[in-house]
Parts: sequence; structure tokens; C-alpha cells
Amino acid sequence: MATEISISFDRESCRTCGLCVEVCVHAKLEQPDEDAPPRVVAERDCIACGHCVAICPSGALSHSEFGPGSIRPIAGELIPDAAQLMEALRARRSFREFKDEPVAREDLERVIEAARLAPSDHNSQSTSFIVVQDAETLRALVNVTVESLAGLSKTLRHPVKGTMARLLGGDQVRGVMELLDTFDAVVELARQGQDIIMWDAPALLVFYSSESGRYAAASANLAIQNATLMAQSLGLGSFYTGFLLAPTMRGFAMHDVLGLAHDQHIHGALGLGVPRVKYRNWPSRRPANVTWI
Repeated sequence: MATEISISFDRESCRTCGLCVEVCVHAKLEQPDEDAPPRVVAERDCIACGHCVAICPSGALSHSEFGPGSIRPIAGELIPDAAQLMEALRARRSFREFKDEPVAREDLERVIEAARLAPSDHNSQSTSFIVVQDAETLRALVNVTVESLAGLSKTLRHPVKGTMARLLGGDQVRGVMELLDTFDAVVELARQGQDIIMWDAPALLVFYSSESGRYAAASANLAIQNATLMAQSLGLGSFYTGFLLAPTMRGFAMHDVLGLAHDQHIHGALGLGVPRVKYRNWPSRRPANVTWI
């Protein structure tokens, strides 16, 4: 952690139950005497996950990363049961039909709050967000995406450049090769004035990080899933704007439009808006491919 961590116990209110020791992920707490409060082994190694303060039944544990008012009781009655959650997951759909109206700022803030609460590697909380609602900026992002898709198609179809790219790029490039016809179709439609990249969504939520660790992308995608579920609960439509990642494969055009440094990493983005349609049914999907061991 960047800041110095301080952990202490109120000996009078501590029940010496040892629960904080049991859940401490990196074993930074220990309790040699079961009749005495636990003690800290190595504060400097604490990742401030919050498990210890979340489980303490008497509030005897104080943690410098969680000040007064930051620990709140769980409202169990508001947590959906398994059937309710499953129905929400079944009902979730990707929307690409939006009303011509802005998304309320408070709704966007709630979507971001849900994304912020997603788990992250080593509690890094590495994902940051950019909200784009400016129409000119949205058009600029579509334009750089179209040019990137066209450039990728041209390069990968070239007999020499395409061969070199496949040899050097491995599975990622080979996967892109399978999409070249789709890229060409998207580019052609865009040049005819049809936007199937942003689908005229009035808002874009970009997920990025300043870290290059191998788990930063996974953390961002967990945040994206949280965001889609919150958007659904708010009556918003959302979809994963996969084509918008194309500029990041060819350079930093998207970074430049968004004002990001070139050493920052864009992991994904969601188009958001008020949907024009309402789905009343959910279609079944293929059974899960499961191996039980």
C-alpha cells in the first residue's frame, strides 16, 4: 500500500473471538493468547481488504484505512435471494437501441459505484473510469475506431505484412484474422453513415488502469460485469463496445481522444443509454460445458 497502515484493538470491547485472525488473508494478525486481543504481525504488508473490520462483532478493531463512518452494517433484507439473482442474470441483455436522451448523472454515478465494488487483484482497486457524454468526442472515438478497423484489415490481408503479424502476434492476431470480413462490413456501414460501433448510445463508460500487471485486465472486466448489472437494475441499457478496442491494437489514437497517457491501459468500455425497447422473455442458452473432477 502507498500509505502507512495502522491497526489497533480496544482491549475493553474486544471479545477475543479471533475472527479477524481467521479471515486475515495474508496472516498479518495473530492471537497467541486466546484470552487476549490479537496482535499485528506486519502492518506494512496489509492490503487493506477490510475483512478484519467487516467481521469484528464489537467494533474493537481500528484500521487507519477505514475511518469513522466507513464501516456500515449489511442490510441483509435488501440482498436478492438465489431465485431473484438468477432471474436478473437471465433477463440481462445487451441493448443497442437507445432513446435520444441523456443518461442521468446520478445513474452513471451508481453504475460506477457498482463497478468500483468489484473484486480486484490483491485489492489493488486498479480500475479507473472515464465517462464520455460529449457528442463530438463520441464521434471522434467512432472515427478512430473505423480507421483502425480499416487499417487492421488492410495490414492483415497483405501477403507479407499479414504473415509477419501472424508469426509475431500469435493467437491474438490469428483470432483477429477470423474477424476481417466483419471489420470490412463495419467500416463500409460506417462510411455510409450507419454507426454500429457506438449504436448512437448517448454515454460511454471506459475502464482503464495505470498498471500493466497481468491481473489488471481481469479486475477491469469484473468491474464491467458489475456495471452491466447495475445498469440493468436502473432501467438502463448497456452493451460491451468491443470494436472500440481496435485503436489500442494499432497505436494510441483512442488514448489521445480520451486524454490518457500512452502508458495507461484501456481494458474495455460500455455503451449506455435509456433503451427504446423492452424485452419480455429470456431465451435459453446452450448448456454449460462442465468437467467435474
